[in-house]
Amino acid sequence: MIWLALLAGCALPPLDSADTAGPGPIETCGDGTCSQADAEDPQSCPWDCGFTTLLISDLGGDNAGGTPGVDLDAVSVQHDGQTVWATEVVDASIRGPDNAWTDVTEALGPSDSECLQQHFVSLGGHDAWIALGFGVPIRAGDTVTTYELSDDMCADGSKNDIYDVLLSNTASVLDGQWIGIAAGKSVIEVPPF
Repeated sequence: MIWLALLAGCALPPLDSADTAGPGPIETCGDGTCSQADAEDPQSCPWDCGFTTLLISDLGGDNAGGTPGVDLDAVSVQHDGQTVWATEVVDASIRGPDNAWTDVTEALGPSDSECLQQHFVSLGGHDAWIALGFGVPIRAGDTVTTYELSDDMCADGSKNDIYDVLLSNTASVLDGQWIGIAAGKSVIEVPPF
């Protein structure tokens, strides 16, 4: 299921015939550029360029306790046959008055919690989120894996938290267009758009 999440921004303008006339780049997205051939198929541009930012939005209702909401250890993208780990925290809004795990840099790099209460960030429940960059574009066909301290990852009977995974080409979480790719799944194949 794919959905658009407009968090307070505007949608991309549609391509019209004037946009496809002439040589060279037509429209930029992220750090890449769509070619004339891409522009001839408006459905492929700008998505062919890939996405620069991945957002995990915590949908949990309770932000109480020492580890509220999604307990995120790491996020990876299987891209061109390589596993690429998050390298940058683009932005974050961590919640929970008693949250003991607020260091957002713990979501960077390879999974290292070993299913123990170490090396993770608790997003904090409802209205909490983290936006991550990977240094490579995330494209259709790539596989995103979230490493959350939960029964899915650790098979320990702990609860699986509820969260959305979204993609964008913006560094502004509140002023951008976001494409939802999954809800509450730890392994997600990025669909074609």
